Amino acid sequence: MSDFPTDKVTIERKNGEHDGPFDASVQGREIFVFSVAADLQEGEFVLRELPTGRVERFEIMDSNFVSDGADSFFELKVRKATDPPPARPGPNINIGTAHGVQIGDYNTQTVVGALGALAAEIGAADVSDVEKDEAKSKLLAFLEHPLVQTIVGAAVGSIMTELRR
Repeated sequence: MSDFPTDKVTIERKNGEHDGPFDASVQGREIFVFSVAADLQEGEFVLRELPTGRVERFEIMDSNFVSDGADSFFELKVRKATDPPPARPGPNINIGTAHGVQIGDYNTQTVVGALGALAAEIGAADVSDVEKDEAKSKLLAFLEHPLVQTIVGAAVGSIMTELRR
């Protein structure tokens, strides 16, 4: 692969210093840099000067060093610095019925769902009532802890009510 470098690139390090030039092949959202000395890391930038004098600037999103015996190079996944930053997923909204609306970010819903399933499994377990009561009281104590209340919030209230029965 190192027989095909068609570009010269400079690396802008996180501290603002520039390093290079290095032989490279810029291919859209992938850049191959044919120098072990480049030591490329995510968050750094690859700069390529075009024949017009304009400089393209690519942010390194993923850096992978490849060595297959004959060739050693960095394979980079990049985005143009002028592209908008990657979008963060928005909240998930599930509407089950007219009175069952949930608005959340997956995390709280997943935790509450898992805790509800755990409480249900304890109730359905094929063990003595004493063992069920012990497991329920331990889960209830966990849910009543102030730190857990802060993290999960009031969403576990119905689970706690069920555990107290």
